[in-house]
Amino acid sequence: MRDGLVWMLWLAIAVSAPFFAGQHLLYNIGIVATTAAIVSGLTLISGVGGLISIAQSAFVAIGCYCAVLLNLHLGIPMLIGIPIAAAVSGAVGWLLGFLCLRLDGHFLALVTLAFSGIVHYAIINLDIAGGAVGLAVPTVTLFGFVMDSPMAIYVITVVASGLTLWFIGLLINSRYGRVLRALRQSEIAAVSLGVDRRSLRTMALATSAVAGGFAGSFQMLQVTYLDPHQFTIVSSVFYIAIMVVGGMRSVHGAIIGAAIFVFVPEFLSGLETYMAFILFLLVTVFIVIMPDGLASIFSVPGRISRWISSRFERKNKNA
Repeated sequence: MRDGLVWMLWLAIAVSAPFFAGQHLLYNIGIVATTAAIVSGLTLISGVGGLISIAQSAFVAIGCYCAVLLNLHLGIPMLIGIPIAAAVSGAVGWLLGFLCLRLDGHFLALVTLAFSGIVHYAIINLDIAGGAVGLAVPTVTLFGFVMDSPMAIYVITVVASGLTLWFIGLLINSRYGRVLRALRQSEIAAVSLGVDRRSLRTMALATSAVAGGFAGSFQMLQVTYLDPHQFTIVSSVFYIAIMVVGGMRSVHGAIIGAAIFVFVPEFLSGLETYMAFILFLLVTVFIVIMPDGLASIFSVPGRISRWISSRFERKNKNA
């Protein structure tokens, strides 16, 4: 019930935004949506599965560059190329997970960190990817119509991001998500009950890669230019910070964290020099004070009602 109400809140904001928001605010809301969808992949693998992945920016880069190159060299429309690029990103994620089946904890973190660095080095040095200069993003066409207006891009990106968030949310609350939680809480107990640890974690990394490649490609349509310096290791750490601040256990946390990391710099525009310090100080504060992230505020009414119910039950028993 509570989860449905939160989804209705996000839907109301997304639908009403074009009627009250200016062009700049609309752009930022779209960036929040696509960033949240990217981070939702991390929510699945790190927040639910307990695996540390620092490769999300690499999967975003693979999706973005594949979609653009398919359009430039094969003439595949962007809206068709993006799902293909997301599938390529997912295949790379699956292969990475397969090669790292025996790794866990900080060992897996180091491998994904190295993979992120390799992808960044590759796109800077490959001429087909534009090198250090980058690539211009082609315009989107739908049934012969050019979709280049801010409103059209907003609708496309928000719908795609919403579908991504909804799908990841379904996975988290499904049997698959429950098994991932069981692996995180007690791997020995889960394996003893017949859970295939290797295949589940490989698929989790692949799904996270698909989410990153798909949502990142739609964010690329907003930014309109592929700069290889957007896909550094720092970007992967940035996505992890968003997940931690918002909440690691649900896609609602990804949305809240993305909103904070997009809008806080807007409100503190005069402090650009100290922005990184402010944001990561925020992360530290939330880890100490609210380890479950800001998304935990949605569970407060339920906790209060349970506390009141327990008080009444005690009084009735004493009476």
